[in-house]
Amino acid sequence: MSGAWQVLAGWIADGGPVFVVILCLSVATLTLLLVKAWQFHVGDTFGQRGAEPVVRQVLAGGPAPAEADLARLSGSLGDALRAIVGGSAAAMAIAHSAVRLIRDRMRFGLRGLEAMAALGPLLGLLGTVLGMIDAFTELGGGRPDPAQLASGIAKALINTAGGLVVAILASAGLAWFESVIDRRDALLDTILMRAAAARDVGRPSDARR
Repeated sequence: MSGAWQVLAGWIADGGPVFVVILCLSVATLTLLLVKAWQFHVGDTFGQRGAEPVVRQVLAGGPAPAEADLARLSGSLGDALRAIVGGSAAAMAIAHSAVRLIRDRMRFGLRGLEAMAALGPLLGLLGTVLGMIDAFTELGGGRPDPAQLASGIAKALINTAGGLVVAILASAGLAWFESVIDRRDALLDTILMRAAAARDVGRPSDARR
């Protein structure tokens, strides 16, 4: 463990202030990725625990799920399904509100990942330019010190690598989260459309006039 800290300290010393900013950005990126992963899987943002059989039953247009099954559903998806089974216009309004809440929670933090994916390479490029300036300044001095020249090149490479790592982590996480959200969005839209159609079919003809 001490060896890892020594390596990190060496990178910070060689990379300079820009690498410190990149390091803080990488910690923020990892934190946000872990928070989103917890939100999706442990925090049960979608209310998916126990919801799949009820979702299939609602989408299949079969008999209404048992009240005990609906009561066990967690999260906003459970609220939406309970409201949909209610069948009234007020219930559908509650369902739409619950679905909007799900979508807001799912997309929380994605803008931050987008910003980190864009900032990482830019900060890396800034550190690279500063490192190359140091190296060429040393070369222009007439009799360059190999140690100073190597220090400038090391600063350039360390910052480049750090910026790319941040961009790769943020971009990969963002792509995965968006793919999951797209699938859940399609599921939510299908639930609302089928529920609205079933409510309209079940409504008496004189109520529709």
